[in-house]
This record gives sequence, structure tokens and C-alpha cells, in this order.
Amino acid sequence: MSVTSATESFIDGAELFDQEKYQTTVTTSLDPDPTQIEQAFNTPLSQRIIQIHSYRDSIYGEWRLDDVLIRCPSEAFRKHQKQQWSALKNEAEERGWWWTVTAIGSGALAGAGGVLLALDKQLGSVLLIVGAIAAIASLIFMAKENASFNQAHAQIVKWDADPVRKVGDARNEAHNKGFPYIYEKNLKLEKGKSSTTALFHPLQVQYEYKKYFESFCKKLLDRSTLAHADWMNLFRSYNPVSSDLMLYGLGHIPEHMKPVVDDLTNLRSRLDDISTSYDQLKSDVRETAYKRIESNKKMRTDELKPYVDARDADIRKAEADRNKVLNDPFANEKQRQEARKAFNTLKETIEDNYTRSVRPINKKYEKEIQKAEQERDTHITQLSDQKLSQLNNNFIAARELLVRAKDAWDNKGYTPVNFQRYFPYQTTQPAWTQPPFHPSLYPPVLPTDNNRFGHFDYGRPPQQQGFFVLPSAPALGS
Repeated sequence: MSVTSATESFIDGAELFDQEKYQTTVTTSLDPDPTQIEQAFNTPLSQRIIQIHSYRDSIYGEWRLDDVLIRCPSEAFRKHQKQQWSALKNEAEERGWWWTVTAIGSGALAGAGGVLLALDKQLGSVLLIVGAIAAIASLIFMAKENASFNQAHAQIVKWDADPVRKVGDARNEAHNKGFPYIYEKNLKLEKGKSSTTALFHPLQVQYEYKKYFESFCKKLLDRSTLAHADWMNLFRSYNPVSSDLMLYGLGHIPEHMKPVVDDLTNLRSRLDDISTSYDQLKSDVRETAYKRIESNKKMRTDELKPYVDARDADIRKAEADRNKVLNDPFANEKQRQEARKAFNTLKETIEDNYTRSVRPINKKYEKEIQKAEQERDTHITQLSDQKLSQLNNNFIAARELLVRAKDAWDNKGYTPVNFQRYFPYQTTQPAWTQPPFHPSLYPPVLPTDNNRFGHFDYGRPPQQQGFFVLPSAPALGS
């Protein structure tokens, strides 16, 4: 990308703001002191901006904001551009008024021509045509000048905005929203490389990540009234233990955190498999019910066909008898009325006989369709209950992992989680290809003790209440 040197004179004339060469760029500067970051962001923005250089005739200027360098059009050049666009705006406004007056005059001329048509058709026609053409042309030029006016106004607004303060406001917003926002918007700078979108020194991103890790654990591990489903949604959303977030925040995965990251990956895989399995099972149940219903509808149609054909044949014969009378040129009006009346009576009798004849058939298939719908709804409800029952195991496993992850983060050591106790029947076989539903073989077991991980020791691994896998299925893990 080639840009104009900062020592060149200003370009003569108005320049469009939205050009690559006028984009604001941010680059890393000083390494931030983590102990001073919060204090810096609590300081007013105007006190954090330091101008490095911006000569009187420079197109560009440089400023330091906290620990980054900002390069953008200088204040003098932005002022120059505002003046250029203001002149264009004034010219467009003046020409717009002139064309407005012209359009009004042309309209008046056309109106006068219309009035004169009754007195002098030739003169009136000329005035009308000339006035109409002039009015249309004036309106076109007026619209053009209005567009030029609006463009100039928009450019003035853009050149007037302070790009350095804009960067500062964006940094303040991102700092207040925290690490997930920085990660989502990819605001991390690369050392030595300028960016038009990133805002933060890698060391500050590291600081923001560490702060978020602590707040995330505190929020989820403190006793709260959060429902398990809500807790799990928070746990799975922007979890700082995930490899992606940790790599982005720290730049690497510390050796002592690698087992934790692996366990989270394992847990997520299990949770995704369960969720996908239930979704697929529900989809299969709906698809099976749909095919069953459609099959019954087709069988009903096939069984009804002889009755429908007979009914239609009788009605066609009755219509033919009626039409024979209606089309008879020797028939009188009374005979035609009697033919119509006889046809209506016969058609009603045919329809009633058909309805009585097919009622048992319709009743039989409606019962089958309702049965398929009820069984589908019951099965879907059962699946939802099963998934809800599994949620408790999901919550306990996730909470235990988070507690141990926090210990590892604090350098207190890490013991891998035995997930098999929470997912005893999960297999490598997808749930939708496994055997059908089997009720739990064990009654619910009351807890006997609550350990520090927030789950209960039952004396044997918790059983999934009727998970869609046979108890004899081979287990994963140790």
C-alpha cells in the first residue's frame, strides 16, 4: 500500500474520507504494566493521549494512547478537508436554491400555458411544453445538487470526528466489556504490526484474560440460585479453560494447564454427543411418525376409492338425467324445476349414503393417525425428560472440572476428572443407532455425602435414568 508522505503539502481540493490511505492504524508501543492498567483506564481519556508529532503541513500525525501508537490524518489536514467540503456544500446549496426557483418559475410558465390553451391554442401549447420541459430539467438538477449537498455534509461529519478519541472510546468500551468481547472482535495487536481494527497490546490482552478467568470461576463456583441449565449455558459460553481462549489470551497453553484443557475438550465432546444424540433421536421419532401418518392416509385413500368412484358415478348419472330434461326443447319450466329438484334430492341422498358407508373406514384410520401422533408426542416428551435428567450429571461433572481447573490455575496441582462415573453408558456408537429405550435398571439412590466438588457420593456411579443405551454397552474411559 502506497500512501502520501507525512511531509508533503496538503492535496488541493476535497478528499473522500473513506480511503485506505486515510485509515487510522494502531501499533504496539510500550509494554503495559499490569499493575497500572486499571488506573490508566480510570483516568480521563484526554489525559491519556500524548501527541508525538503533527507538523503544520503534515497530512498525518502520531499520538500515543496508553501503550499503543496511533497514526491518522492530522488535525490540520482534517481542518483543511472540512473547509474544502464546506465550500462544496455552500456551492451545492446555492445552486440548489437557484434550480428550485427555476423549477417554480418553469412550473408557473407551464401553468400559464395551460390557461392560455383556451384563448390561444398555439401560444398556450408552446408555453406549456417549454415550461414543463424546463421544470423537469430543473427538478433533475435540483436533485443532483441536493445529493452533492448531502455528500458534502456527510464528509464534513466524518472529517470532523477525532480519530484518536474514537480509538480511545473503543478501547474503553472493550476494556469495560472484558475479554470475551476482545476475543470475539479480535482486538489483539501483533507486535510490530499496525492494524486498522485491533486495539490492544498482547500483554494487556493477557491481563484481560487472567482477570476474566478469575471472575468466570468466582461467578460459577460461588453458590447461587442459577438453574442447572443456565449454569451449563454459562459454563459452555466463552469458557477460559478452552484451548482457543487460552491460546488467544496467554499466547500459549501453560504446561500445568494442558491436562485441564484436555479434560474440558473431553467433556465438551461428551456433552455435544449427548445433545446431538437426543436431537437426532427426536428428529427420527418425528420422521417415523410422519411416515406412519402418511402411510395411513394413503391406505385410507386407497380403501375409500371404490366408494368415491361409486358416489361420483351415481352423481354423474343423476346430472345426465337432469341435463336431459333441461336441454329438451319441448320441456316446460315446471318440468325443468322438477328435474332440478329431483337431482338435488338424489345428490343429497347419494352423499349421505357415501358418508354413512365410509364412516367406519375414516374412524379406523383417524384412530391410527391419532395413535401415531400421541405416541410421537409421548416419545418426544420422554426424550426431553431423559435429557433433563442427564443435565444433573452434566452439571456435577462440569462443576467438578471447574473446581479442579481453578486449583491448577492457582498452582495447587491437578487430578484428572473421571468422567465415566457421570456418563456410565456412553459409547462410541451414536445414540440413534443404539438399541431402543430401556428404563433404568436401578431405582434412584439418595445421596449419602456431599464432597468439596459439589456432587454426591452415592456408593456407586450415578446411573443415567433410562439413557437410550443398553446397560451392557461397553464403557469409555477408565
